Amino acid sequence: MPKALFAWEMGGGLGHAGPLRAVGAELVRRGDAVTLATTNVPLCEQAFVGSGVGLIPAPSLPFSEKQLRAPCTFSDVLHDCGYSLPARVTEAVGQWLRIIDELRPDRLLADYSPTAMLAARIRGVRTTVFGTGFTCPPDITPLPSLHEQVTEPHWAAEVEAAVLTSMNAALGAHGGRSLNYVAQLYADADSQLLLTLPELDHYPNREQGEYVRPFGTLPATHAAWPESSQGPRVFVYLRNEPSTEPLLRGLAMKGITTIAYVYGLSRACVDALSGSSVRVYSNPIDLQPLLESCDVAVLNGGHVAACDLLLAGTPMLTIPLTLEQAATARRIRENGAGLDASVYDLNAIGYALEKLIGDASYTEAARAIA
Repeated sequence: MPKALFAWEMGGGLGHAGPLRAVGAELVRRGDAVTLATTNVPLCEQAFVGSGVGLIPAPSLPFSEKQLRAPCTFSDVLHDCGYSLPARVTEAVGQWLRIIDELRPDRLLADYSPTAMLAARIRGVRTTVFGTGFTCPPDITPLPSLHEQVTEPHWAAEVEAAVLTSMNAALGAHGGRSLNYVAQLYADADSQLLLTLPELDHYPNREQGEYVRPFGTLPATHAAWPESSQGPRVFVYLRNEPSTEPLLRGLAMKGITTIAYVYGLSRACVDALSGSSVRVYSNPIDLQPLLESCDVAVLNGGHVAACDLLLAGTPMLTIPLTLEQAATARRIRENGAGLDASVYDLNAIGYALEKLIGDASYTEAARAIA
């Protein structure tokens, strides 16, 4: 029986779990044995029910004690996620090697899992890199800055060298072939499946990798636009940050029909919005039934949702919280399909939302891509 090991080390959210579940369930249907090693076991225990995919905890690296003030490159992110200390990376690779030796997989599907990829390199396991453009960096050295305001960070070369040192220390300790540069770990993989659209790829000029339209949404709460609603319809998918509740209250004051899922929204805000034009849901919402009649979406920049909205021709206001989300927001803006604003600037958020509602050019640009 063919055996596949799936790895999901870094990052959170349903955008990772959905595609992994879809691929895993299909391989199980074909007769493969599939095991997912993940640092997000509690989330996956629900998401993978009935899939036939086995779940085990993945080794995890502690975050680096000295975090960079403004991570700009993929190597910066790895540094902050634990790749600043060679000994810790070496230990984690050893733990992955024990998993590989126990399961003896024929192949590894790696979603944001560089440490698992290092172990697979040591054992010679065929590897497919699987994820968004951000988590599948191109074959470039040094890796470019994705921070729009810091295009040439003075620390980038030093940080990338430190990450490479940690990788090679682990490879050397366990008998693996060393790397010449960080991105070589990904370039040497047997294949790369990029779950994104070329228009939303964080590295738009890459030469390696196969684009695959994002897939694998998980079961979610059904929602529908009120039949009697007039005017624009806005979909909101955000984490609860300082500007979130004022934004929802503002939409309610203006009577704008809104369907919202906000992670961590206070009970007081939910109660205050009851009976208004803003319908708040306590669980993730199935976006597909809403797309046809959605005029504008407001989100932090989750990649799967952004792809779905763009393919439906829906312009977006992005309020990013992470480097990856900020890079996604930039690609949306560069394609004319939306605007973005700081999570701390409520005035800019309000202005951008009004502009998206009132200016048809953003909808036209999104529909042109769709």
